[in-house]
Amino acid sequence: MISDRILKHKYLLKSFNCLFPIKEKDNSDTFENDITDLVKKYSQLLPSFSPLVVIAELKLWWTSLQNLSKIPSNLSELLNNIVPNENDYPNVYKLLKIVATLPITTATAERSFSTTRRLKTFLRNTMAENRLNGLAQLNIHRTIEVNPEVMLDELAKRKRKIDLVL
Repeated sequence: MISDRILKHKYLLKSFNCLFPIKEKDNSDTFENDITDLVKKYSQLLPSFSPLVVIAELKLWWTSLQNLSKIPSNLSELLNNIVPNENDYPNVYKLLKIVATLPITTATAERSFSTTRRLKTFLRNTMAENRLNGLAQLNIHRTIEVNPEVMLDELAKRKRKIDLVL
């Protein structure tokens, strides 16, 4: 059911709120529960498996942010701020990268499946993967202008099984 899917994403994204520096956290138990959930969920991607280490690292990172003249207000500013300190705060860096790459909706994936369904029809069923990938790229990047003369010159440079004399 769609409401179940939305609720799962809502709770997942809500647990990432603990990464953002706020002067005072509402409830330290909720904060620690959110960090523990994130560490359990992404334990294979994080350098440290312990939620206590991640909590301590996060608090140290927040302290370093307090020394800045302007506290970052969005995710890209936070990531840009932590990049120089990537080795100092590896767990926080990984978690911020994860939240930055989470899709907001499933529309992109659904759009790519629709495109594949249009490209791979019954008549094109024997198409090789290389050609299917090329057609999908052409469909995705349809706003890029393709110069036919340049393409023909590029294709003419490739070695062929049959030499055509023109």
